[in-house]
Amino acid sequence: MFESAFSGGGNSRHQPAKDSEDEEDKPVRAAKPNKRARQSGAGGAGDSSRGEGGSRANPGESAPGLAGLAGLAGLGFSQINLQKSSKKKCNESRELERSEALVLQAQQLLVSLGEPLVTRIPYARAETMKDKIQSRLSDELTGLYMESVRTNGPTSRAATVWDNLKTEFRNMERAADFLEALQDSEASPATLSQRARALEEVGVKLPQNISGVICRRAAEELMQAGDYDSVCKFLDVNCKKEFPQGICSIMPATDPSNPESAGQEIPAEVREFQCTCLVACMTQIFMTTSVPASVNDPEKVEVQKKEMLADKIKEIAAFLKVWQASSLQAELSQAKCLIVEDINKVSNLVNTVLQPSELDSATCEQLETAKSSLIKTKTGPFYAAVAMSPVGVEICSEVSHLIQQSRSDTLLALDIEAAFQIAQGLKTFDGDGLLKLKETGDWDVVISGSGKIMEMMTKFLNFKEKASKQLQARSQEGVQFINGKVDELYKALVSVIRIKYEKTFGDSFLPKMQAWAKGVLGDDGPVLYELLSQMSGFHPLAKVPIVKLLGKHSAEGLEQEMAIVKTYVTGLKDAFQKITKVLAGEINEDIISQPLIADFFVKLHDTASRKQLSSTAPFVDTALSDLARGMQVCLGKWLSHISSTFANFAGKLLKPEISEEMVHDALREEVLGVVEINAEDSAEAKQELDWFFVFNRYYKYMGVSRVAFCVDGENIEVHAAFLCVVGALLRIAKFVMVCANKVKESNEAKVYQDMLIQTLVATKDSPVAWKTKASMLLGCQPIFGKFAPVSKHFDEMLVAAVAITGEMNGVRAFYQILQKIMTGLSGQMIANIATDMGSLISGIRDFHKELLQAKDVEAIFKSDPLDKQAIQNLASDMNVQKLVLSGSRADRILSESAAFLNDLQLLTVNEWISEVSINLIGATSSDIKVFHAVGGTMAQDKQSGTATMATVRYINGSITLAQALTRNLQPGETRLGLVSRCQTILEKKGIFAESALSKKASALKGNK
Repeated sequence: MFESAFSGGGNSRHQPAKDSEDEEDKPVRAAKPNKRARQSGAGGAGDSSRGEGGSRANPGESAPGLAGLAGLAGLGFSQINLQKSSKKKCNESRELERSEALVLQAQQLLVSLGEPLVTRIPYARAETMKDKIQSRLSDELTGLYMESVRTNGPTSRAATVWDNLKTEFRNMERAADFLEALQDSEASPATLSQRARALEEVGVKLPQNISGVICRRAAEELMQAGDYDSVCKFLDVNCKKEFPQGICSIMPATDPSNPESAGQEIPAEVREFQCTCLVACMTQIFMTTSVPASVNDPEKVEVQKKEMLADKIKEIAAFLKVWQASSLQAELSQAKCLIVEDINKVSNLVNTVLQPSELDSATCEQLETAKSSLIKTKTGPFYAAVAMSPVGVEICSEVSHLIQQSRSDTLLALDIEAAFQIAQGLKTFDGDGLLKLKETGDWDVVISGSGKIMEMMTKFLNFKEKASKQLQARSQEGVQFINGKVDELYKALVSVIRIKYEKTFGDSFLPKMQAWAKGVLGDDGPVLYELLSQMSGFHPLAKVPIVKLLGKHSAEGLEQEMAIVKTYVTGLKDAFQKITKVLAGEINEDIISQPLIADFFVKLHDTASRKQLSSTAPFVDTALSDLARGMQVCLGKWLSHISSTFANFAGKLLKPEISEEMVHDALREEVLGVVEINAEDSAEAKQELDWFFVFNRYYKYMGVSRVAFCVDGENIEVHAAFLCVVGALLRIAKFVMVCANKVKESNEAKVYQDMLIQTLVATKDSPVAWKTKASMLLGCQPIFGKFAPVSKHFDEMLVAAVAITGEMNGVRAFYQILQKIMTGLSGQMIANIATDMGSLISGIRDFHKELLQAKDVEAIFKSDPLDKQAIQNLASDMNVQKLVLSGSRADRILSESAAFLNDLQLLTVNEWISEVSINLIGATSSDIKVFHAVGGTMAQDKQSGTATMATVRYINGSITLAQALTRNLQPGETRLGLVSRCQTILEKKGIFAESALSKKASALKGNK
């Protein structure tokens, strides 16, 4: 049976045992010989003791003779050997019995493999049996068998047992391999077939259902490969020639359904197997799912899942299409197999999902019945596939949706027809026809037939939301007609809004707005303000249910029409007082920087909003245009005035050529004006005009408008945008001027060592101001944080201004030269800082080195008792004074220099500072950090052999505490009070003195 099925395939997990002939060729280890009996002889101690005992036990008997004793001794020796041999044979027999029992169990297991219940035999049973047999073939037991064979011959019981054990071991290997493949659902049919043949080779007759298992797995393998046509032929008894290993392999040899005896019925068990295998194959395709790719976005994961399910449904449909056209389907249908009806139900569901169309009530009932029978009958063949797999659930869900949609469409078709009839009965809408003048003089909105319109819209909106695409496509005539009536009503209501605004406010609003724009409003200011308040609260369609009449979307459009008017009117009302000052020419930096007026001026130039306003309230749009022109005139005059303060600077930018020499010459207070360096949050900084804000909120909307400007006594007109750019550039030029002045002062200043010596030799009457290269640069440090945002805004402003007025070559050239100058200045600053820090570091280390050469400082501090004179001499030493003075200054200078370099890095690289300078900052900052040694100790310096500020702090603190412990007390002082104050100061500053001195101070406190 298996020779013809599934050639090739996997290998057995275990190698088969070798034949008995091979085993016999191996050298066999001889059994261990019995130990020789100890020779005690006739006069052995054991015999004599027993003889003496016997004599004492039977005193009436005469003692045996010598010959008798010798005979008794010989008899005892034979009995001992006989006892040992008998014990050995008993042990051998017991072991043989155990092995025979195990062989019998193995043979019984082989017999059970031929029963139909073989599928229930656990793999572990054969594996355990194999291990037990292997244990009976151990070296010790093999020796026992071989000794028996040598003694009793090759036909002995032991030889038979030994051969049987080896045979059954090989059989159990094959049985374990077979059961392993049988119970592993992933094992291929070829593997199972090969291992089944291996059992047949040793005489095991496997039951017919094993052929069924192999056949089923082969069909599932073809199904997994997507070869649906082969699956159907594989299960078709008429395709024996094409698939001899298919369903025909499980047909009985004398079955009349074979080609030799055609026309006979196929056995029921074969039909059942066909159906069962078909169900398994279809369930497999349902249950095989794909995992979405790892994506962080949950929405993308859901999309991927939907796509995978759709692909799986198409695969199922492809199989069903092949099945419907196959002879297997015709064969099973003719045989009236129930599985055909179930597959047809699945097919109907799948086809409905893939080809959705309008469903009549009969089709809906049919689909509902099919779905219910598949998912509610738990014993049904396709329950697991349809009710429990993701793709089955998706199919059922989609079918339910389509059924529900179809039933809903039936009702929605009636709704759209009713709405269409209502729309056909409505009259034409226009704005004038909807307005009715009341006795009070107010205009009321009256929409005749509003109840019918709302009924129509309710049905229409429900149809648009819930109707299927097919129904919507079939109902286009009615939908388009209703949309036309809704659009007609919408336009009529827009016209109503325009008319009501015009009739209510037009006559009084526009004249007063025009007078206000010209600055001649006079005493009508409160009247206009009250009018603006009324307009901001006015609602032209206050009592009209526009949502019910038009739907939410169109109603929002109407609300926007009214909201645009309210936005502009409310903005006017809120900024009324400030706009009045602007129109009166009372402009200053504070007013022009107010968000209320700035935001409203931007809104005045919002093209899209103004276009919408002109449609809704044209008279308001006209008034705003007049207002915008009036404000522009006033803003132009103010700009001309404020620009006169930097006319000299602006004149230079109007020159035909800008040279580097001219830029250097312009970096003077006579040209740029006085500049105060303030922190960003200071009051002076807040009062400074932000030209970027002014340009973006006002003057860029003035386009190519020109303003009067006086340069060198000549009146000219320049673009407003040009003056804004010049004002922004002036601020940057002032920054560069400050840096240039500070660098000049730094270049002329002394280095740290020279300044320290000059301070030491200065007298009280002629003190020296501390001015080093580093300290003179600190004045421009606040500028660095402003450079980046100011220059960024200037770049954006220049691009926008050039787009309005054309190229500004003079401004651009001046700006680029400023960047070049500042790049050089920043490099010079770093060099001066590095020079001064180098002088500080080398000076302090030289002072310390000279001190150590002259004095044993630690020995003085550690002496016990303290040498008062030595401490006084140490305190008056010049090098100590230099170190003490450095201790009070160097810490601050190092911190300030590090902060300066850190802020200098805020400059934009390759614009205001070079990459080389940035690298130099890193190196210099590192040297400062190492020497500053915040948190460092004297012990660390001694270990490294290099003095840092930790050593300076140590000497400073130690000499101070030593003097407090030894110097003469002044009137009113106590030693304890002096030492306590000294320690408090040192702790506050974080200075550690010599530990020996600290212990003396602590002891002093303890004694007191």
